[in-house]
Amino acid sequence: MWVLASIVPYESFPTTDGNILLGGGNDRLYAILCQRIGRPEWITDPRFVTNEDRVKSRKILVPMMAEITRSKTTQVTSPPLLSPRTVRSGISTSPSSPVPGYKVFLAVFLPFF
Repeated sequence: MWVLASIVPYESFPTTDGNILLGGGNDRLYAILCQRIGRPEWITDPRFVTNEDRVKSRKILVPMMAEITRSKTTQVTSPPLLSPRTVRSGISTSPSSPVPGYKVFLAVFLPFF
């Protein structure tokens, strides 16, 4: 599993057929991510308001996000996250993956947009 310790969320989340990398590099981008995954209430949740709060509450927030992605395929999870402001690598199957057909999709919201 891929994780960046200083930003939450910024890591790999399971899907039914692989993983999706999700990241919100600052508070504004975290809010966009929450809107896109259908959890706008997380934006104002006191445990998650700032990145510092989210880092402290990683063990709470990450499983909540994983619960959403875990029940969907990578293909189904990806489209709501896409917009002109989303950097994405597309869905790819890694030939070196230990799991046949393992898919990864990257959706990272970057602050320079």
